[in-house]
Amino acid sequence: MKINLKQLWQKITSPLLFYVDKSGNSIFRNYCIYKNDGCFYSETFSIQKAGKVLEYRMELDKKLKRLIFLISFIVYLIFIKTDMTFLSFVVCEIVWLFAYFSFRIYFAYLYKNKLKSTFGDYKIVNFDPQVSKNKRSSFYYHFASRIVSVFIIILLFFFPALILFNIIKINLNSSKPSYKFAVGVSRVYGFLYPKTVMYYDMSVYAKYMIQDFEGALEDCKKSLEKSGIIFTKRDMTRFANLLYLTKKIYGSETAIEYFNDYITRKNMSLSQQIKMLWMKSMFSISGQITEYIEQDYDDLLLSLNKKDYKNRFYILCDKAYMYYLMGEYEKAIKLYNELIPYAQNNTKDFEKESHTLIVERGYAKRQNGDYISADTDFNSSGIELYDLEKYEPVLLEQNFIVQKF
Repeated sequence: MKINLKQLWQKITSPLLFYVDKSGNSIFRNYCIYKNDGCFYSETFSIQKAGKVLEYRMELDKKLKRLIFLISFIVYLIFIKTDMTFLSFVVCEIVWLFAYFSFRIYFAYLYKNKLKSTFGDYKIVNFDPQVSKNKRSSFYYHFASRIVSVFIIILLFFFPALILFNIIKINLNSSKPSYKFAVGVSRVYGFLYPKTVMYYDMSVYAKYMIQDFEGALEDCKKSLEKSGIIFTKRDMTRFANLLYLTKKIYGSETAIEYFNDYITRKNMSLSQQIKMLWMKSMFSISGQITEYIEQDYDDLLLSLNKKDYKNRFYILCDKAYMYYLMGEYEKAIKLYNELIPYAQNNTKDFEKESHTLIVERGYAKRQNGDYISADTDFNSSGIELYDLEKYEPVLLEQNFIVQKF
């Protein structure tokens, strides 16, 4: 059936519920939207006679509007509670349409019974009153004003969201923040409004500070999920806190499992992959889970373009650093023996690194008991003796990181 959009628009915008045609027939508007939307009686009813039926129809319309508003609000709440995914949007849209048309069918049934009990049986026709151009224009204007009113109501509903969001933000950034207050306000916001990535980031911090570690972890995971597949600078902090919070609740092994799961959901550049592997390796060593570190670096090296010598060099430097922290001093020294000559032969790119690597090798030799060779490296590194300690590989313990909001 071909739908005439102009006629459909006219029917939607028209508020008329009853008319008498030129032949004296009375037509009541029913709840169909486009076709078969008229109930035909071959007699003339005065407005007074049709009044009770029309009043009943208007009461039904008021109830229908209230029900549609209620179901719309409920579906909206369901949608924001399901984190607003495309799938949840489709499901919520289907639920809303099903409820909307179910209510219309039910109210159509009630109105049909009212018409039959009052005036008897009717014939189905199209509801097509003859309306002047000026009156049609007034219908359009009235309908447009209703749309504007709905839009204003929606704006008024969401305006407090801006206020609540900024209350949380200002509170967390103040010199004397009240974390319990921030959590309380965030719960009010989260019940009524869509939760953004920034909302979850702030909630992680506030819940951590009141020692709700499980709540902070759940929000941290939500933040990673909602931030999308593109890796951003803030994701570095999110992953660091994911490791820290998971370790605090479930232990290091579960933390690594979560990390591996969420990291696969992100598209990262090579430099970002290198940084994330460094973070994961540091965490693994501190948790004494070192069996996969060497393989992780080998896998990253295999993913490189064969001509990408620069990044290969930096990854191998990180790998040697991790060997040292794991106590694999022989492996570290062997790798340093390969890296140092390469850096010295390419001083244009790696002059600074060549000095650092010699000192790191010196510390590895010292840990391995070769003090004479270690001192030789320290002396030949070109770094002042009182600065040498700054270059010793150090295991950095993971702590909770506070973001700026």
